[in-house]
Amino acid sequence: MPLWNSKGEVVDVNVWEADRLLSDTRIPPDGHADVEYVFNVDDRARGPLVIRADLNYWALPQRVADELLGKGELTVDIVQMGHVSKEIPLAGTISIP
Repeated sequence: MPLWNSKGEVVDVNVWEADRLLSDTRIPPDGHADVEYVFNVDDRARGPLVIRADLNYWALPQRVADELLGKGELTVDIVQMGHVSKEIPLAGTISIP
């Protein structure tokens, strides 16, 4: 969630200087987000391809906690809220029983 100050500069640590949001990627409680990712798979790859998506919660970046409280005073945990995985067969995949 990048923030801007009144001079149009990105605010990183001094959040009290922010006066607008550059963008907001937060997911509200009971909300959802549909996001599409596109990537290429090498022709030599053999399947199945397993794709996993993790939803993590991070209250604030570690560098912000270090700046506000002092380095090493607080470790900011990243909490896994959920995950989903999908197995996708690739063209040309050979199944051996």
